[in-house]
Amino acid sequence: MTIAKRIMIPLALLFLLCGTAAFYHYSQMQAEKASEITGVPPIDPKVLLEEAKQGKPYSQWAYAEMIEMRLVPNGTPLHAREWYQKAAAAGFRPAQVYLGLVKPTVGDFTMNVDTDARMLHLRAVGGDIKACKKLNEWYLEREEFKQSGYWLVQSVSKKLSHDPLENWIAAATLFSRGGKDEQRKAIEIMRTVTKLEPGYYGYDLAHMLETAQGDLRNPWEAERWYRKAAEAGNPQAQVRMGIMYYEGDLIGLKSDYEAVRWFKKAVEARKNRDGFSFTPDEPRLAVLYYLNMGVGGLSGSRQATVSAAELEYLLQKHYDLQNVFYATALGIRGTQTEFVRKEVARAAQDGKKYCEDDDKACQTMTAWFQVLAGESADIIANAKKYIKINSPSSLFHLAHAYLVMSRIDEATKYYGQGLSKATRHDICRLDEELDLLSWHFSSKHELFAATRMSINAGTKLVSEEDILKFEGVKAMKAQMVRDKIIKEQEP
Repeated sequence: MTIAKRIMIPLALLFLLCGTAAFYHYSQMQAEKASEITGVPPIDPKVLLEEAKQGKPYSQWAYAEMIEMRLVPNGTPLHAREWYQKAAAAGFRPAQVYLGLVKPTVGDFTMNVDTDARMLHLRAVGGDIKACKKLNEWYLEREEFKQSGYWLVQSVSKKLSHDPLENWIAAATLFSRGGKDEQRKAIEIMRTVTKLEPGYYGYDLAHMLETAQGDLRNPWEAERWYRKAAEAGNPQAQVRMGIMYYEGDLIGLKSDYEAVRWFKKAVEARKNRDGFSFTPDEPRLAVLYYLNMGVGGLSGSRQATVSAAELEYLLQKHYDLQNVFYATALGIRGTQTEFVRKEVARAAQDGKKYCEDDDKACQTMTAWFQVLAGESADIIANAKKYIKINSPSSLFHLAHAYLVMSRIDEATKYYGQGLSKATRHDICRLDEELDLLSWHFSSKHELFAATRMSINAGTKLVSEEDILKFEGVKAMKAQMVRDKIIKEQEP
């Protein structure tokens, strides 16, 4: 052996040892850094490897991740891919996302993050509550609200937070996803929150119980929580009590006297948590909508109309699509054309721009404003979306679009599908929408009036005599019977 070889071999071994030591030191630094972020001890690759060999999908994925981050000595991309494939074959979603086998959705890990975030994901997917909370904060800083909401839910659903507001946000996020199991968990969390402050959170629990799927829906318990929250001074709950008595929905109660009593309470001045007196403007729009009275007060008569300036003032503080519905309805009744045109266009554009893919209520309400804005053809082009939402309102709004386009057969079909799912409150709202459309599209007045008569003939919501008197359409109805647009009722 030459002298050069005798020198090179020890040097090579020395470099190898130094490289291994440096890599180990780097790995330790990364693991310690991750430990600082999550507040728990670092992951041991050896433990993960043993668990991966035992066939645990999470450990297989996590070990592959650590190889990717160069936290495993002698790990290669080929080794990492082998473990990803084993985890994916076992149905572990993060591994399937990494390999491109499924499309990423909310809460899925992607490669476009730094090492700190990857370590956080490792911890969070493994059930570490602190890591879930850190991920919630991490995504909030980056304004990725779907992801932050996902990890907030994971942190709370495993173990309730000491912060009621944090639990409330998690429950609301979980419920909005729409799955029955998720809604059940959301209601459980909300019950815990509501015990602490019935007046403040009772309305949200009641709303969940009213709108939940299948056997989770409990209108009797919903009414009880609405009442508790209303008696505690919650203005939203007071409005809901007024609507309940006004329309006779939820549990069949109906009383104009009780409706007005609760509506009056909803717009009374009250004090906030800091002791400052204020009048809740947001509920006032709903009260005006249902009683069609002036902003000045609830006199019991229905002659005053609210001005465009007053409506704009009420929209300034809390602009959302539900409030715009109330405001534009009052604007249509008061023939405030310019106000209605402006707000309808604004609401249609805002809804299309800001409604998230999984926010079905927002998309459904946007469809209403698109109908008013003359975009019925666009709604029909996206009919599959509203059919997939499959709520009474989404089907009704799709039917409105077909009716505006004079496609009566399709409109009748979707009105029928919506009515098969509708509560009394949904039917009351539908009758109101048809009335407003009749006002807004004066050229289609007879068509909307006939539709109202057809629907009310089946639902018995309003007597036909009242509709004929209000609409002045007896001769028109006779003509529509002759034209076979509607059927004559049997005596």
